[in-house]
Amino acid sequence: MYGGDTARDDSAIRQEFPVDAESIAMFKREGRGVSLTNTWVMEIHPAMFAYELSRPRGELNPDGRMFRVEFDLTRPVATPPTPWGW
Repeated sequence: MYGGDTARDDSAIRQEFPVDAESIAMFKREGRGVSLTNTWVMEIHPAMFAYELSRPRGELNPDGRMFRVEFDLTRPVATPPTPWGW
């Protein structure tokens, strides 16, 4: 039970998931106060998938944070070999 529900349902391309009450409780319990304002994003286009984590600047997080990684869907990656034991 980590994350949140989408904030809006008006985009088929980009969905934002602000931190939810269960995650806030977990972050407080674990001493991760900087995570109390997290927003996760997933974005998909025909040629790209993106994952994003942002934390706005504030009292608990004076520097803010923005992490985004984009995956190029036009360049397939070879399937790795089956793991040992399978």
